[in-house]
Amino acid sequence: MASTAEKTLPKLKDDQLAVIVAHSPAFVVHIDSSTRLLAAAASAASLLGYPAAYLAQVRLGDLVMPEHAGELQELVNRVLSTGEPQKGVLPFLLAEEGCCWLDLLVQLAANADGDQEPRFDVFGYDVTLWVKTERQLRDESRRDPLTGMSNRAHLREWMIESIDNDMVSGKAFAVMMLDLDGFKRINDSLGHDIGDALLHAVGKRLKAQLHKDDVFARLGADEFVLVAGELDAADAWDRLAARIIAAMQRPFSVAGQQLRVTVSIGIALYPEDGLKSSQLLKHADLAMYSAKERGKNQFVFYSPDFEKVKAEAFSLEQDMLSGIRTGEFELYYQPIVDARTREVLAAEALMRWNHPHGQRPPTAFIPLAEDNGLINLLGSWALRMVCAQLARWDARGISLAYVGVNVSPVQFQNPAFSQSVMSAVRESGIDPGRLVLEITEGTLIKNPEQTEAILSRLHAFGVRFAIDDFGTGYSNLSYLRRFPISEIKIDRSFVSDILESGHDRAIVSAMLSLARELDLSVVAEGVETEEQLAILVERDCQYIQGWLFSKALPPENFEHFAANQEVISPKGRGRGSSLFRIF
Repeated sequence: MASTAEKTLPKLKDDQLAVIVAHSPAFVVHIDSSTRLLAAAASAASLLGYPAAYLAQVRLGDLVMPEHAGELQELVNRVLSTGEPQKGVLPFLLAEEGCCWLDLLVQLAANADGDQEPRFDVFGYDVTLWVKTERQLRDESRRDPLTGMSNRAHLREWMIESIDNDMVSGKAFAVMMLDLDGFKRINDSLGHDIGDALLHAVGKRLKAQLHKDDVFARLGADEFVLVAGELDAADAWDRLAARIIAAMQRPFSVAGQQLRVTVSIGIALYPEDGLKSSQLLKHADLAMYSAKERGKNQFVFYSPDFEKVKAEAFSLEQDMLSGIRTGEFELYYQPIVDARTREVLAAEALMRWNHPHGQRPPTAFIPLAEDNGLINLLGSWALRMVCAQLARWDARGISLAYVGVNVSPVQFQNPAFSQSVMSAVRESGIDPGRLVLEITEGTLIKNPEQTEAILSRLHAFGVRFAIDDFGTGYSNLSYLRRFPISEIKIDRSFVSDILESGHDRAIVSAMLSLARELDLSVVAEGVETEEQLAILVERDCQYIQGWLFSKALPPENFEHFAANQEVISPKGRGRGSSLFRIF
C-alpha cells in the first residue's frame, strides 16, 4: 500500500500539499526533522482520535507506542542521509484505547523559498487488520494445534534467540526430552482420535507441573521438550523430573476410558552439557533413549558415554551395510546330539559376522539389525543358506534330521516372512520338515491371531517350529495347545545351575514331564559338564546342545565333526528316528 503511494504521489509544492492535507482520506501529515507536526489532514486526526489542536502541540513521534518510539526518528534520519524515501510499519496510540498500525512512507518535502529547514511528507494507510491477521497466523504457526503449547518451530526460534545468541547470561538451566511410553499401542488399538485426546490431556497435565518461566513444547507425535530454568537447589531438576513421572502415572480419563501411559525423560544441563541449542537437544535426546533402554518410566541425565555408544552403534550400522555387500556374514552350526548315545542328530544355525576388526557375535549386531530393519535381509539370507547347506551335506553323505534357524520377532512380523521361508525350501529341494524355525515365547504371544495365521500356513507347507529359551517368557502355556509347536528348547539359564539349585532341577523336571505329555521333543541348551548331562539323562532328556560336545562351528568344521560321529540319517534308527518322527 505504501509502495502505491510512492509511485503515484509526485514531489509536491507546498500549495499542492495543502490541498492533499485538507482532502486526503489517508493518513497524511507534514513534519520537521524532529517529527514535530506542521500540518495534518483531517483524516489523520480522525483516524487517531485526537483533536486537531492537540496534534498542533506534539511531535508525531510522541504518538508512536513507546517501545517503537525511536523507529520513526530513524526513518526520518535515513531520509536525510540518503535522500531516498523510507518505509516502515509502526503502531500509533489511539486517543481512546489501544493502537492502530500504519504502513508509512516518509520522504523529503519541497521547501518553501528561503526556508532551509528540511521538512517531510508522511503518507500512511491503516493496516491494523492486516497486522493482527499476520500476528495471529504467526502465533498459530508457532503453536501445536493439539495441545496449545509451543511447537518445534517456536522452540527452535526461542532456543536460538535465547541460547545461541547468549541471552541467558550464564544462568544454568535444563533441557528435558520427554517421550511417552506405550503411546503407540494406545494409538494403534483405540484409534487416532483417542490418541489425540490423550495427548491433549497429557499436555495439560505436564504444563501443570511447570513454573511460569519454563518453556514447554511438543515436538511431534508423543515427544515433548521442556526448558526449565535454574531452581532453588542443586537437585531441583531431579525433583522436577520425578514430579513429572509421578504425575504421569495417574490414569487419564479419555472418552469414558481409563488410560495409562508413563514417560521417559532425558536431561541435558547448560552449560556443562552444551552451549548451543542443537547440542543440548541432541544430548537430552540421547539421555532419553538411555532411559528407554533402562526400562522406561524414569529420568536419566546425559553422560558423554552415551554419545560414544551412539557413535559406535552408527559406525557398526555403516559397517553392517558394507559387510552384507562384501559377504562378511557367515553361518556357524552347533551340533544337537542324543543325550545317551552322543550321536550327532541335528544342528542349530548361528549367525556370525567376520568384521575386519574381529568376529562379532549375534548379541553385538542382531539388536541393531532389528532396529534398522536389516534383520529382514539377514534373516532371509540365513534361511536360504541353511536350506542350501542341508542339500550340500546330503550330497556328501552328512544327512542331518534338521537344522534349526532362529527367527527374530521383527523378521517374524514381516509380511514377506512366510514367502521367504517357502522360497528357500523350494530352491534347495529339501524336505520342508528338515527346517525348524526357533521362535521365542514373546514372539508367539505378541499378536496371537497373526502368529496363528503364519504358523498355520508354514505348518501346512511342512516346516516345523520350536520354542527357543523355553521357560524364560510368558507363563501362560495355552500357546502350546493353540500353535503347531514340535519342540521346546530348555534355556541354558536353567541348565547352568541345575547342580546347585533344587528349584532349577524341579523346573527342568517339570518341563520334561510337560513335553512328554504333549508329545513334544526337548533339547536342553547350554550343557557344559558331564554332571549336568548326567542329571538331564536321569530325568530322561533325550537331546542335548552345548559346549560339552562342541561350540558352533563353520560349515566345513561341522562337516568334519559330524563325519567322525555316528550321524543319524533322516530315515534313521533307534532314538535318531524318534527325533525326526515326532516332528
